[in-house]
Order: sequence, then C-alpha cells, then structure tokens
Amino acid sequence: MTKEEATKLLGKIAGYLEIVQKDPHSTSFVPLSDAYCSLGMLEEALSVARQGIEALPFFGPGYVVLGRAQMQYGELDNAERSFQKALDIDPQSVAALKNMAKLYVFRGEREQACGLLARAVDSTPEDPVLANLHKSLLTAANAPEPVSATASCSDTSEHTAPFATATVADLYVRQGHLEQARDIYRQLLQAQPDDVSLEQRLTHVETLLAEQPVPESAIESAAPDFVDESFHVDSRSDVVALLHRWLQAIQVRREHVQKHSAGHC
Repeated sequence: MTKEEATKLLGKIAGYLEIVQKDPHSTSFVPLSDAYCSLGMLEEALSVARQGIEALPFFGPGYVVLGRAQMQYGELDNAERSFQKALDIDPQSVAALKNMAKLYVFRGEREQACGLLARAVDSTPEDPVLANLHKSLLTAANAPEPVSATASCSDTSEHTAPFATATVADLYVRQGHLEQARDIYRQLLQAQPDDVSLEQRLTHVETLLAEQPVPESAIESAAPDFVDESFHVDSRSDVVALLHRWLQAIQVRREHVQKHSAGHC
C-alpha cells in the first residue's frame, strides 16, 4: 500500500471513529472495520465489529464485516458462524452469501460455494460479475482433477481449493476488481508459499494497483489539514501513531468549538 492510499484510509478511519464515538449505535462501524482490515489492523477491525454487533445485534451487515475480519485473521470457523448469523437475519443477503462462498472456496468446498453463489445470483440477477463468478466456479467444480491412487481425502481438498480460488481471482482481474484479486492471491500464498505461479500473479496485480493514479482531490479531502506531511506511513506502528495524532487534533478542535460557542451564549 502506498503512502497516499494509507493516508486516505486513515482519514476515513478518523471520520468513522468520530461518528462511532458520538453514537455507539451508528452503523459506521462497518466501513470502519473494513478500513482497519485494509490497513492490516485486524485486531482493531475485530474489536470494532464485535462492539458494533453488541450494540446492534440484529444488524446483518455487522456480522458480515465481523466474518470478513475473522476470515483474514484466520478464524475460519468463527467467520462461518458470523456469515451464517447474517443469513439467519437476512437469508437473501448477497454480501453474506458471497463471503461465505469465498470461505468455502478457500476450504476447497466448491459445491457448497456454488450453491451459495446461485442463491446470490437469484437475488441479484442483474449483477454480471456475480453471474460470471458463479459460472466460473461451477465450471471448476465440475472439472475432473487427476488424483494419485495414494492421495488421501485431505490431500484432495487441499489441492482443489487453490485451483478454484485462483480461478475466482483471475476473474476479478479480468473484471477490473484488482483489490479483491490481490486479497485472494495473498490468502492462497499463505497456504502455498512456494507456488511460483501464484506469486507471479500477485506481483502482477500489485503492479497494476500501484500504477493506478490516486486523485489528489480525494487525498486532500480525506486527510485533515493538520497532517504532518513529513510523517512516513511505513509500518503498523506508524499508522497507529498517525491515527492517534489525528484523533487528538479532532478532540482539540471540538473542545475549541464548544468553548467558543459557550462564550457567545
């Protein structure tokens, strides 16, 4: 992630945090948790999502964002329960269906993933990306794979998951959804760090993302004017430190405004 992208995300986080602090029942915890995930701040993402669903226990998207954070954190069983809770609240939740399908694909359970995506397509038949994703997975699920006579069932599931997931990632690349493709390739490489093909595809996607221009207006609108431009966002500790400074500045401004308003009463 570039410094500009991190700065933009930090600006969003500061804004969402201010909203959530003012109103603990705000649904802004959903994009806040997602933003934390994008910066790799998974513990913060999990904490925010859990606090959010505690305040809004019947808000389905809250369980979806919790499941996404749990999935990135490696808590696959917990993620599945979170997605299922979202579906219990709203059986037609496309976000829950898609994310649970991704989880099943990652596990190598392609038939279950296809079933979930079929339900999602039925709910939003006008979504071409979703339809193509389902078609791609369906083709992969029906394709025979050579398995040696000595291979166990666990060996089979271990090798089918990367094939199906790489297919999904390739489809995302063709559709221009580079960030989703990057996330899938990264997950696959965690399971198969020696896979040169996956590493090459991840490098290609990251290069494409790095070449995408970030509008200066978007960065300026997201970042408060009190940001120290000399501050380098090169590590997680830098991110947390910068965010803390932003929140302190926001608090100082709020107190100044309140004091100024009281003086005119």
